[in-house]
Amino acid sequence: MDCCCHTTTSFGAPEEPRIVIDGWAGCLITWIDHRSTANIDDDIYAQRLDAFGNPEWTLNGIAVCTANSYQQPPIIVSDMEAGAILVWEDWRFNRDIYAQRVAQDLLVVSPTGGEVFAGSTTQRIHWASFGISANLVDLSYSTDGGATFPNIIASGAVNLGTYDWSLPNLNSNMLRVRLLAKDGAGNSIAEDRSNANFMIDSSPPNNFSLLSPPNGAWTDSLPHFSWQLSGDNLSGLAKHQLWIDQQLNLDDISPLTNSAQPAAPLTIGIHTWFVKTFDRAGNSRQSQQSFSVGVDNIAPAAFNLISPPDSGWTSVAAPAFNWQASSDGESGLSKYQLVIDGIVMIDNISPSQTTITGPSLSSQDHIWKIVANDNAGNTRSSNESRVIRVDAVAPSQPILLSPANNAWTNDQTPEFSWQASIDAGSGLGKYQLYIDGMLKADNIPTSQTTFILPSASILTDGNHTWFVKAVDRLNNTSQSALRTIRVDTQPPNAFSLISPADNSNVSFPTPNFTWALATDAASGLSHYQLWIDDSLSVDNIQGTTSAPSLPLSMGYHTWFVKAIDRASNERNSSENWSVGILVTNVETNDKQTIPTQFDLSQNYPNPFNPETVIEFAIPKPTYVTIKVFNLRGQEIRTLESELLQADYYKVTWDGRDSNGRLVPSGVYLYRLQGADFVATKKLAIIR
Repeated sequence: MDCCCHTTTSFGAPEEPRIVIDGWAGCLITWIDHRSTANIDDDIYAQRLDAFGNPEWTLNGIAVCTANSYQQPPIIVSDMEAGAILVWEDWRFNRDIYAQRVAQDLLVVSPTGGEVFAGSTTQRIHWASFGISANLVDLSYSTDGGATFPNIIASGAVNLGTYDWSLPNLNSNMLRVRLLAKDGAGNSIAEDRSNANFMIDSSPPNNFSLLSPPNGAWTDSLPHFSWQLSGDNLSGLAKHQLWIDQQLNLDDISPLTNSAQPAAPLTIGIHTWFVKTFDRAGNSRQSQQSFSVGVDNIAPAAFNLISPPDSGWTSVAAPAFNWQASSDGESGLSKYQLVIDGIVMIDNISPSQTTITGPSLSSQDHIWKIVANDNAGNTRSSNESRVIRVDAVAPSQPILLSPANNAWTNDQTPEFSWQASIDAGSGLGKYQLYIDGMLKADNIPTSQTTFILPSASILTDGNHTWFVKAVDRLNNTSQSALRTIRVDTQPPNAFSLISPADNSNVSFPTPNFTWALATDAASGLSHYQLWIDDSLSVDNIQGTTSAPSLPLSMGYHTWFVKAIDRASNERNSSENWSVGILVTNVETNDKQTIPTQFDLSQNYPNPFNPETVIEFAIPKPTYVTIKVFNLRGQEIRTLESELLQADYYKVTWDGRDSNGRLVPSGVYLYRLQGADFVATKKLAIIR
């Protein structure tokens, strides 16, 4: 360390300093000094500094030459014996050369300050004497930094330059040694002492404990040993040592460090270890414990996975995993770990356990394996990693198509249909049909979206609920909405025909047919149908009367009515009647020409009884009607309603209404209507 110190406090304007080492851990300085008032010329002074820069001689140095006249700055050369030779040019008499040796006559070489010794040990004191005849020395030490030296080391010891001192058992950092040189008569002729304090530390470092690996633990071949940091109340810690199997393994571990690895890998087996800590005085303290540690760098035995199988599907979000047991012949198994997608999902599985329920997994593919750990931290992964395919998502919901909700049917084995479902995971496995909460059809192929009930599962009359389930290959299911189907196998109640009466005759081709009202206690009546000559004439009749869809030809015709309920059950009228069409509705005239315009002639005879003839002309093909009305505008009868070609025509009215009854005497209107022509005239009937 660099330092600055005073070699003189003289007011004599010192100058021209020279310095050399003295060979004994110190140095000698000389300079020109003007302190003497008696001598206005230059004087020469000198001073010795110890290894710490402390002045050894009087504070202002010693005078080497104070003669009158002028002295040149001296040249100084070390003699390496704690002294130096000074040579200078001197003018006291004339211009002459002078020389002088300056030296330390007695010098304590060690301890000189800063040393640290352990108490109750032997340490050698060194000193040197120069230019004195000292046969004996007295040695003593101070514990108060050199203020006093009451403690005798040796008295009247032979001046050999060394003395082996048995240090006292004490703790102090304020120690110094004093040396007195004596001549043969026992007179003190020189003295020196330690330049600074040194230390005696008789106490070892503080107690401390080992930390890890804990006693009896297993580890790999390069374990990390750790311990509590110790402390030292005086000299301070110097180092730690690691001892393994009673042999020093690692030395000079920093006192600031409390962990270390062995110098080389340890062999497999059991080893003992402890730590020693040393203070600067060399006092040592061993850890309070000596631990054993087992070394194992062999991984556990190989083992295989058992289930789930590789690339197998599961619908369980938290499936169970199973594997073969591993083993470890050295430190023994400590645990298993379940690793999924590269992450330890479950740790610290007991070494006696070979199955574990995993965490909840998302519906997708996952990679899994098992890792076996021994007590030394060695690991072994299962011989393989497997893929587990999780599908906990149901197929898309089936959409029902038919029968429509609350629809009626008379089919006791109806066909059910739905839209196809989709399953993006394990794939669709089957459909199931449920009726009234009961499974009626299982294992319906996924390519099929219809199902007809077999005869063994006929539906009874009444309401039934039904739905479809879509089932994937892992039995995840989705259910359609619930629908109701209504079954009615009973036809409407019996009903009768009313008119025209059976085997009656009418003189016009479009009579009105009437019948009694039919009823249906289940699904309810939907409509009627009029059948003439075993052919459907009019459908979707909502009332109980209807004319035929086309005029009937002259002659006899059979007719009946069908009542149809909302489930399509049918009931024919209780009768099947006959009606006769006795007159021709319209005749052509004998004229050979084609009329050029529409024309309606006056009937003849008029008045009439019992019948009259009405003539009319049609200039082009058209659909015409001829109807008879009373004076209140009420329709009495339709005489003609059909498509006619261009010609002259006549039609006969027998004086009867649409029901074949004779009309009373009076005035009536008859009207001809075509596509773009209407004409009306009056006629009279007299009874």
